[in-house]
Amino acid sequence: MFISPNDAVISDSINIFAKIKNIGKKEFNFSLQLFDDLSNDFIEDNLIEQTKLISINSDDSLNIEFSTKIKVEEIPKNYLIKTTKDDDDGTNNYKWLTIQPGYPKKSIIINEIMFSPINDEPEWLEIFNNSNFVINLNDWEVGDVLTNPVFTKITNEDIFIEPNSYLVIAKDETIFNYHKIILSQTVFTKFANLNNDSDGIVIKDNREITIDSVLYESNWGTRGNSIERKNKSFSSTNKNNWGTSIDIEGSTPGRVNSISPKNIDIAAIAINTIPKNPVKNDFVTIQLKLKNYGEQNSESVKIKFYYGNKVPDNLLEEIDINSINKGDTLNIITTKKIKIEDTLIIAAQIQTQNDEDIINNYIEKSIIAGFNLHTLLINEIMFKTENDAPEWIELYNNADSTINLKGWQISNGNLTSIITEENIFIEPNDFIVLSDLTNKNYFEKEEVKVIYTELPELNDRKDDVIIYDYRNAVIDSINYEVSNYMIPNISLERISLSSESSDQLNWTFSLSSFGSTPGNENSVKTLPSNNFGDLIFTEIMFNPNENNSEYLEIYNTGENPIEIGGWKVMVGEVIFTLSDFSYMLNSQSYFTLSADSSIYDNYEWLKDSDKIKIVNASSLGLTNTGKAIYLIDYKNEIIDSLNYSEAWHNSAFEETKNISLELINVNLDRTRSSNWSSSVSSFGGSPGKQNSIYVDKSISQTKLSISPNPFSPDNDGFEDFTIISYNLKEAISQIRIRIFDSKGRMVRTLANNIPSGSQGEIIFDGLDTLGNPLRIGIYIILFEAINPNNAVVEVLKEVVVVARKL
Repeated sequence: MFISPNDAVISDSINIFAKIKNIGKKEFNFSLQLFDDLSNDFIEDNLIEQTKLISINSDDSLNIEFSTKIKVEEIPKNYLIKTTKDDDDGTNNYKWLTIQPGYPKKSIIINEIMFSPINDEPEWLEIFNNSNFVINLNDWEVGDVLTNPVFTKITNEDIFIEPNSYLVIAKDETIFNYHKIILSQTVFTKFANLNNDSDGIVIKDNREITIDSVLYESNWGTRGNSIERKNKSFSSTNKNNWGTSIDIEGSTPGRVNSISPKNIDIAAIAINTIPKNPVKNDFVTIQLKLKNYGEQNSESVKIKFYYGNKVPDNLLEEIDINSINKGDTLNIITTKKIKIEDTLIIAAQIQTQNDEDIINNYIEKSIIAGFNLHTLLINEIMFKTENDAPEWIELYNNADSTINLKGWQISNGNLTSIITEENIFIEPNDFIVLSDLTNKNYFEKEEVKVIYTELPELNDRKDDVIIYDYRNAVIDSINYEVSNYMIPNISLERISLSSESSDQLNWTFSLSSFGSTPGNENSVKTLPSNNFGDLIFTEIMFNPNENNSEYLEIYNTGENPIEIGGWKVMVGEVIFTLSDFSYMLNSQSYFTLSADSSIYDNYEWLKDSDKIKIVNASSLGLTNTGKAIYLIDYKNEIIDSLNYSEAWHNSAFEETKNISLELINVNLDRTRSSNWSSSVSSFGGSPGKQNSIYVDKSISQTKLSISPNPFSPDNDGFEDFTIISYNLKEAISQIRIRIFDSKGRMVRTLANNIPSGSQGEIIFDGLDTLGNPLRIGIYIILFEAINPNNAVVEVLKEVVVVARKL
């Protein structure tokens, strides 16, 4: 027996068919009768229809259709079909048929799915009776549709779900460990595992007809939170009709979805204390965050705040709110304070009329008195290692009391692990090292207190290090980022305990000869302090050619070498390191910081020098209009500072492109423009060596000298040229040199308004203006120098003799 159509629903009319087969040896003639069973006791009651006489040959089969239409009812209904004439075996001449009530598609809908739970919560899904019928879920199935579809009975018993009611289908009873209350019925069945990336869920009725289905993707929700249906009347397959639960529990099993539209719904989103992580004996206020998720404004909202040591049974304060507009979020803070001594339970209860989801009206939280921020400090990090050396992190107790590290956590921002489950104490002003499990013998020879733990792996280039106390409160954190070329087995050390961990200026690579200082004072602490002016800026290239590089030159003014490892140059807000590792700069030596390697193409003497740092940047951030620059040592002390200006260039220069600014005298005020001027080097600058306009001390007397004198410009290879050397009182000048014969006639101009420092040399070849050799005789050299800044003029005269071989 079978019916058609087989997917008919309540109130539909169907036809009943009987399939007949003659398994006897002779032809058989009979009629079929159709009876109903009004009492559902499998006893026929009323004859509905009898067919005409039917004849069937031996071994033939027939499908007989009854003409009477049968209406599908809300309860299962039995029908009996039997022959009017018995044959030799009367036991198979009748058949009972139960017509189950069929429900329209979407009468039961999938309303919420927990497919990616955390903390061992079981997978579960919530269904909703979207019809006006009471539906029996006996023999209904749930299954997935991807890979190898597996269907499982929801229940083998009569379980009825009322109209507009929920039912939760969970893997096991541990779901109650994660939800304070589930208001609906809950059934447990080991349905197919739900994929975390994507999967399909199908609900079939007891006729194996699909009633609802959904194909979800991982990006529909967030791990640990369920995905909820927004509108029950919209399609299950529309991804825009699904979203991540915003309920405080991360899901709403057995109750109205947090993202479903409601007319009135005021929800408690979060509760905490101010301060968020209090310490013992702090006085705290309670802060409640609530939101109106409803479609209407809500009037007359009352909030009651409670507290207690074990149960929040003490009323702290009542606060009334006149109205909350739809979609608005409010932070409500109590005016009264509570003293926290150990553990404090705080709670809030929202009361408003006609709220459609009262489960989210209550919230509570346990607050444990703990440690202040920066009580425990990250002091040293070893994150790039080789040769079986372990990664490790050194912590420092910055408090005045002993700290038990049991239950504390460490994280790299992605993975978090427990430091220790044992009672391990760190005394005030003491160190402790957290080491991974790579090599437990590494610290054997050193007196270092070590905790070997599942340290989250640290990236060689860039990563986070975060320390949490046993309350999961952040106590200290750092985000480090280093260059590609750093050396393995060199640690990153904190400079100052009082400065912020997040300040990149507060960290430097270890300058210890061992590469690190686990369990001991950081190397930078043991280095001597520097004084302002020990190292100074002596040259600035801020406007180079396209094929040149910006650079800064630094000079050691002292009598002893200076460790410049960890020193930094700050240009504006951009920071560059002179040397990541230990480097001694000798007394009265220069060091150059260059943006890129094109500097080598312009100043060849730098190619063989190790007193240079290339930062591989497009520029140092120097500007043509000027900028503040700072020189900062390994203890973050400012050793030199300067606010240069393009106006410091020599005003006599028409073009200063690719010409550096040079310091004239290291002992004079470096902030005065008069102590800086344009380089007169033929290269446009003198990085890494003495400045072209450098004056060691003031010259008390001007001097002009000629050597050799006499000289014989006869091209015989002996004394064909003479050199005119000069010392001037002024540091920078424009010079002119003219040659006159004994009768006062000018025969040659050697230099005309060329820039010069306080000292220099000019070669004279003994030729006149036309390039002809001068006659034998006495000539006058007239040397004139003018300082363009103060108009000081110096005039020198000297005699030179031109001779010939006899």
